[in-house]
Amino acid sequence: MCLTYKTTGLTGEPLPDLLATAKYQRQRASPPFFALYRFEPRLGFEPIRPSGRPAIRDAALFAERMQKIHAFCRTEILAAQARWEEQTNKTRKPARRYRPGEKV
Repeated sequence: MCLTYKTTGLTGEPLPDLLATAKYQRQRASPPFFALYRFEPRLGFEPIRPSGRPAIRDAALFAERMQKIHAFCRTEILAAQARWEEQTNKTRKPARRYRPGEKV
């Protein structure tokens, strides 16, 4: 049976076991996540760092990008519809013509 160890990202060194991690935490007084990964975890509600540009300029750039994305998606949808129609029409047969009095 072969035992494998997880390694840290860049250095390739094996991750410390639980006792070594606890010892490291006592020495450095750092939280467990930081002791293992060397950065603090993202919680998801950190404040956003403001950019140096005015908000109106950011809004204009966002609107412009959204218009480009919308135009691109529209052309892709139209192209996909055309391909679908072409493929479907290859196997399509005309509808049967019924005459009055025929039972269907």
